[in-house]
Amino acid sequence: MKSNPTPLIAASALIALLACGDSHEPTSSTTSSSAGNGGSGGSGSSGGSGGSGGATGATGGSGTGGSAPEGCMDSAVHEPYFSFKLDGLCVVAHYTAPYAQGYPNTPTWGRHGGPLTLEQAMNGGDTVTLHRFSPPDATSGALVKASSGLMALDVATSPLYINTNALDLIPGTPTVVGYDVFGKPDGEMLWLSDKGVEQRFDVNGLFAYATIPGPNNQTRLLYTAVSAVNLADDPPEPGLFAIDICELSTVCGYAALEIRGDASGPIVVDSAGNVIGVFPSLKTGTQEVLGFAAADVGFKKLGGGGAVLAELEGSGLPLATLAPTTADHGIALFQTTNASFEAQDIIAIPYYNDSGELLSTGPVPAIDIVTDKAGADLFNDDQGRIWLGVGTNSDETTYFVIDRVANNN
Repeated sequence: MKSNPTPLIAASALIALLACGDSHEPTSSTTSSSAGNGGSGGSGSSGGSGGSGGATGATGGSGTGGSAPEGCMDSAVHEPYFSFKLDGLCVVAHYTAPYAQGYPNTPTWGRHGGPLTLEQAMNGGDTVTLHRFSPPDATSGALVKASSGLMALDVATSPLYINTNALDLIPGTPTVVGYDVFGKPDGEMLWLSDKGVEQRFDVNGLFAYATIPGPNNQTRLLYTAVSAVNLADDPPEPGLFAIDICELSTVCGYAALEIRGDASGPIVVDSAGNVIGVFPSLKTGTQEVLGFAAADVGFKKLGGGGAVLAELEGSGLPLATLAPTTADHGIALFQTTNASFEAQDIIAIPYYNDSGELLSTGPVPAIDIVTDKAGADLFNDDQGRIWLGVGTNSDETTYFVIDRVANNN
């Protein structure tokens, strides 16, 4: 496929810095992979009685002291790791996982009902292992490995730089993975099943993916990349794209939803079907966070362009959401990095639907990580809650499940 390799090289360099310079690399959500770092992108409770959000959707400082609201854990559970700067949020469960937080373990929520991680063979080969973990029935405890499966990607080129996360197509059988080849626009998106590679697509700079369920078991696969799949665009055009899937792995349409920036960034689909995406510019060192209303980007929609929710410095990877409700605006939690690719505290970007367009009141502080410059995982589960992962030690991650206080009263 023809393409100008320059954006890929620059983006690959950024991700290499993130992967090597910061061992805390994050990832994705219920139907999303928000921390894809496949060598291309770059640009993933307070114990007090906090409120459930105001008219603007941006919550204020968290309360301290007192007993935890019903269904919320006491603040002592999370305070050794982070503190809330938003009212209305609390921890409802916490679990430990038997792997280090961040790169290369950047989870998404798997169809089995728990975190899904991907492990690349470190021998220059083209095999990956999908690990599936299940939470216990209790609200605390250790994740249990439900299964592991080694898969061959059937790729002749080596060495590969494989995205550090995988995404189950829901519904359907394939699991999506992607890779890039350093310095070349020769990457692919692959759909894997137990039988091997079911579908493969040429793509330049594949970074993140997410799904939106459609009618009659149909699915829209969203992805960010430096080019659309199977498109020999020269020069490449970074943006947000879609593949519509009519049955299991049968493709029935393609769409370009937003062309923006000069590299690819994270995306997430909230439980209401709205899409939040980050569009970075390596040239300017800035990024735009855009919101796409569900009605504009659902199955077979051509898209009408997103609305800018925030303009930020630097870059960032982990992204997750709490969808809007009748009482509260939506909240996108996003951990940015500075110009040196050092992780910053997590911000919240409130958003709401105004006459069919997603709007925001602007970013506000959300979560302060106790360890300075420590990265985090952010992804959604199948209940629309946010999982925040922090490194407990070199081979363990602790996940805190975050929800609105109002949902647990």
